[in-house]
Amino acid sequence: MNSTIPEIDGTWTDPLDDFEIVQVAATREFALVAGRVGLRPEIRSIHWENGTLRLAPFHPVPPPSWKGERWDELEDMGEVEPWLSIDDSTAPPQLAVTRVEYQGGSWGVVVYPDIKSPAHEEIESPTGEADIAFGVPLVLRGDEMFTMYGGDEAYHYRRRHGRWTRSRLTFPQGAPEFLPSVALSPDGATLVLTTLDTRARVQSGRGEPKDDAAGLAIFRRGADGSFAFARAARLPRESSGVAFVGGDLLVGSLSPDPQGDGLWRIDLASGRPRTRIAIPLEQNGTVVHGLDAGGDFAAIAQLDALWAVDLRADVVLCRLRLPGRRDGRSARPRAAVFGTRIVAAVDNRVGLYDLTPPP
Repeated sequence: MNSTIPEIDGTWTDPLDDFEIVQVAATREFALVAGRVGLRPEIRSIHWENGTLRLAPFHPVPPPSWKGERWDELEDMGEVEPWLSIDDSTAPPQLAVTRVEYQGGSWGVVVYPDIKSPAHEEIESPTGEADIAFGVPLVLRGDEMFTMYGGDEAYHYRRRHGRWTRSRLTFPQGAPEFLPSVALSPDGATLVLTTLDTRARVQSGRGEPKDDAAGLAIFRRGADGSFAFARAARLPRESSGVAFVGGDLLVGSLSPDPQGDGLWRIDLASGRPRTRIAIPLEQNGTVVHGLDAGGDFAAIAQLDALWAVDLRADVVLCRLRLPGRRDGRSARPRAAVFGTRIVAAVDNRVGLYDLTPPP
């Protein structure tokens, strides 16, 4: 533990029965947790009122309309994990939910044009079956959505009059493996996907990719609104997440670095790290396994550790103390920036940390 970095406590809920949390998503005004109770996917909203943290029921995750007769059968066979993307660029804010099967298949995406209403639209997976990993990750912005199809295809969806159409994002330099991380710039002009160059993996003669095989695929929007590949950029290490901070791209490092780098600000003009932010390395050897950024702060997750980063100064602000796991094993926290707070989840508990200094 780094003794020079202050630690703060959060406010945590009691254990939430059998609710196993798999994702946390938040914007300035909304915070949601997604998980399952038994085999059924469930979403709950997070509320912070008068110093009390509580969760409330949210819209039920509906079965796919085109395969409703098999939904009960699916729940008998395997678990379904929802994946979330909240878009607060619209009024009212909207929400997208991917119905992801435990074994990696997908039953498409549900879009709620009004986050407060159960009325929804559906986007079917490209095959119409739950046989591929579709919809993770997921970025919803206005009438557009960006997501993956397995590990080697990426798609741009557009909505018109409530109907969604898709186009594939093409990568002219071959077929790198897309990793589950994607970010859209605030102005909507630049789309970034993290990649691993599978050709470098083969050339290395080993089962694991070389560090220099990690990179970014950068796409630019054209006059017709579509995206075309602009350039590739190398990364020093494999990435665990990307997020735009103003005009810069924030990239999390998955593996240890001799310099202690955990985050990089990438200059998209050159594709090179412009600023390096050191994240304390825990004994598990993973720098970052989760990254979320919003406004002035970023939440950085490691095994058994959670950190808040002040993006105004590019320094680690504090360590967020975590509750112990029920089984005594390492905690894998999930976290999201919620305005000037960070909302986190460990096992079936939800916590909230206030990053504003006390009066």
